[in-house]
Amino acid sequence: MNVASLLDNNVRMYGEYVILVHEDREYTNAEILDLANRFGNALLGLGLRRGDRVLVMLANCPEILMVYPGTLKMGAVAVPLLFMLESAEIEYILNNCRAKVVVVADELYEKFEPIRERCHSVEHVIVVGEKPVPDTLDFRSLVAESSRELTTVEAEDDEVAMILYTAGTTGKPKGVMLTHKNLVSNAHASAQSKRLSLLFALPLSHSYGITAMNAAYVRGQGAVLLKWFSPNDALKAIEQHGLTSMTGVPTTYNYLMNFAGAENYDTSSMREWHSGAAPLPTKLIEAFQNKFGGTILDGYGLTETSPVVSTHWLGMETKPGSVGKPVEGVQVRIVDGDGNEFPLGEVGEIAVRGPNVMKGYFEDQEATDLTLRDGWLYTGDMGYLDEDGYLFIVDRKKEVIIRGGFNIYPREVEDVLYAHPAVVEAGVIGIPDEMLGEEVKAFVALREGQTTTEEELIRHCEANLAQFKCPKIIEFLPALPKNMIGKVVRKELREIEERRRKRFHNDRPV
Repeated sequence: MNVASLLDNNVRMYGEYVILVHEDREYTNAEILDLANRFGNALLGLGLRRGDRVLVMLANCPEILMVYPGTLKMGAVAVPLLFMLESAEIEYILNNCRAKVVVVADELYEKFEPIRERCHSVEHVIVVGEKPVPDTLDFRSLVAESSRELTTVEAEDDEVAMILYTAGTTGKPKGVMLTHKNLVSNAHASAQSKRLSLLFALPLSHSYGITAMNAAYVRGQGAVLLKWFSPNDALKAIEQHGLTSMTGVPTTYNYLMNFAGAENYDTSSMREWHSGAAPLPTKLIEAFQNKFGGTILDGYGLTETSPVVSTHWLGMETKPGSVGKPVEGVQVRIVDGDGNEFPLGEVGEIAVRGPNVMKGYFEDQEATDLTLRDGWLYTGDMGYLDEDGYLFIVDRKKEVIIRGGFNIYPREVEDVLYAHPAVVEAGVIGIPDEMLGEEVKAFVALREGQTTTEEELIRHCEANLAQFKCPKIIEFLPALPKNMIGKVVRKELREIEERRRKRFHNDRPV
């Protein structure tokens, strides 16, 4: 099944309805389908063929919902790009996937222009927006001149639909190849709740946002789309449209919790606050629900699994610290480095098998073979399963701190720090120590108007953690480095620490 058929089926099953509101403009599902067909025909007119790549660099806008299905309907492969990337990153990805067409917002074209001549695969550039750009094609003119009749290509199960590039935390970004079967299965597995009205605040260029969009087609769901997240705009949209659900990440909910004036908005319509992409501090969940109503439904996934692996559903028992149960069709095991399964309750690496698991990394067989073994995807995340089948995430395998032979999971320490009333963001890393191998260091950002000291936070940790897990050094920053969807990036914290250590070493008297 072609992923784009989800939109066709949506129109056929639910009839015409308002599927999207963006900046007070309404779009029906039939209108989106019409424009998607036109865009697919425009690509055919430009000479694109099945399997060719189309790189899409747009902030959240209605055109994304036309470009993705239009590209997939005619058999090409969509390559969504997070719009916050800079020119050098864009150049690498473009040349790696060898896209023939670039679809870019007029406001983002300045990032692409300096590298255009070095991206030899690009044959056409299509610009979305009001501002004319020389030597490009205008999106609106292109679709207006194209036919609305387009036959959807019947895709093979293992045919690649999208290539999404990872954040590159271990080197250059890798292109995750997601098939039509991956994305369709994950959309259906993620569409178990009733028909709700949704707030889209996630980037639709991220795997989480893409599956939320696809699941909305399956559910017959209407959505309000924000160009990007801001607490004020999110709360205003919830109140104005009486929205009942939202997709977000922990930082999203942290910002809402700490937004001055949040109490002035009516959020009583909200039933479900879905969270993923990073573990939610358990203290935040209770405080958030008391303040805004509804239920936070924490889940787990990664780009390589399309992305949803497990989640909570409204009405099921929630367990503090858990990310729910595996979704339909997905299996989870906890294993050691040789693939041997651990008993329930023991921490090991999370391995996943199911129709949502990627085909592999684009033209990177070595990385594919390391990650996909015997039909299982080795996630690099550490966790455990309890007796009821609930999954608990402990931390990233490569980020475990080994202090004097004891394993310390940064997230456990971070959760304790988040429980302190003055702390708004926390990140924990290991730093070199001559005696113990590694020592625990925490980076912390404080809530506006709050104060505390390193000594007070260390005492707070000592009251809630085993002594060997407690940070010995705490550094305060105005804000912690986050990735493009708001997740605190420990890799950048380690880089900050490394730069500081190099400066100290260079400045020491000889």
